[in-house]
This record gives sequence, structure tokens and C-alpha cells, in this order.
Amino acid sequence: MITVIGCGRVGLPLCLYIANKGIRVNGVDTNSTLVNLVQKGEVPFLENGMQELF
Repeated sequence: MITVIGCGRVGLPLCLYIANKGIRVNGVDTNSTLVNLVQKGEVPFLENGMQELF
């Protein structure tokens, strides 16, 4: 398992990329609003190509 600290514009796409490669990943962030959105399966911001991975 890989842990990524920060699930913002860099961390979340990184988590998705790693998970898409079949590696378990744990994203950690202090922003509870962002964490709640991700836990619900919602994309909190637009990033080119990210929705295909999400």
C-alpha cells in the first residue's frame, strides 16, 4: 500500500493513477469537505483525464 499525503490537485490524480495500476493507495487530507466528496465517489474538481480514472 502507498499513502499519499494531500488529495488536492496533485495528490488526488496521483492516487487515482496509482490505484489504476492495481496498487492499493490511501489518500490522506486535512480538508474534510474534500475527503467527504471523494468518499462519496464525487470528483471535487476538474482535471484533464481524471474522470476516466475516478
